[in-house]
Amino acid sequence: PEAVSVISEAAGQLTVNWEKVDGAAGYKLQYSTSEAFTEDTTKTIAITDGNIISKILTELTKGTIYYARVAVCINVDDVEYSGVYSAPESAKVKSTFSVKTIATQTYSGSYKKPSLTVTDGSEVLELNRDYEVSYSNNKYIGTAKVTITGIGDYAGTVTESFKIIAPKGNTYTVSSIKYKITNADIDGTGTVSVVGASSKSITSLTINSTVTIGNCKYKITSIGEKAFKDYTKLKTVSIGSNVTTIYSSGFNGCSALTTVKGCTEVTKISNYAFYNCKKLTRVGGYTGKVTLPAVKTIGSNAFRNCVAVTYVNLSSKQLTSIGESAFRGCTRLKTVAGATTVTTINTSAFNGCSALTTVKGCTKVTKIGNYA
Repeated sequence: PEAVSVISEAAGQLTVNWEKVDGAAGYKLQYSTSEAFTEDTTKTIAITDGNIISKILTELTKGTIYYARVAVCINVDDVEYSGVYSAPESAKVKSTFSVKTIATQTYSGSYKKPSLTVTDGSEVLELNRDYEVSYSNNKYIGTAKVTITGIGDYAGTVTESFKIIAPKGNTYTVSSIKYKITNADIDGTGTVSVVGASSKSITSLTINSTVTIGNCKYKITSIGEKAFKDYTKLKTVSIGSNVTTIYSSGFNGCSALTTVKGCTEVTKISNYAFYNCKKLTRVGGYTGKVTLPAVKTIGSNAFRNCVAVTYVNLSSKQLTSIGESAFRGCTRLKTVAGATTVTTINTSAFNGCSALTTVKGCTKVTKIGNYA
């Protein structure tokens, strides 16, 4: 027959095609690794149906060139005769490949296309010569996939996965607010700390209870150390219900700050958290009051020199100590209420509160430090 073709479409296989010959009772197909079809390298397949014009050869040696030829068989008086073999055609048998484990990627907001190491044994294959790749789900935090498809001398498809994570300690900006990952879990228990804003010129700030980073939701549990220190134009802040800690100097020197709403679950106000916030009149849910219903710790100098504060409600049943110089220099502070669980008022806690007339509670106080 004429128009014999040999192609490799799958690893370890060849497909031999030929033109149908009218009246053929069948065909003989020979294939060999030798162009001369030497006896020790040649195999012959008898095809007894003249309508068959294609044969897939399997279990061939990958990466090896095979030659194939076809002869027509006819029957004359029940005797089979075979004709001359066609000119041989050849093809290289396609090989398979393997892919090394893909390293975990760090979320950045852009699509991740890590370089791959694709090999055939010890040979490193070349992209777009030996294989092609396509990626999916490779932008956001989670599990991405890459599909590697053999081309040229290679066949087959391999799909691998790799992780995209936001590691603990990394910082990301969402809607102009900067967040630092404090717990990298993506099962709903992940947490972040607010560590600043893109511009120190902001006048208002809303810190929600959660933030979405890379399609994953994180709880906002704290305001980081010096997060908004010396943001001198900041006037109003709203703090979400998952925030439990305001770390040292979180709002230190915010000289225009008047109002901090929320704080309902804040348990710790660290040293110098609101130091020198000289226009601050409200922290918590009530206008004109500092109200801290869940606080356990008020650090040293936490509200020092907050000269506009007039009323402090320490109604938390878990607060036992007021830090050194916590309210020192609050010259307009008139009333402190609710300190029923406080046992210690540390040194200079209310030093210089020249307008202070009333301190309610304090029935459990056992220690009052110097200059308190």
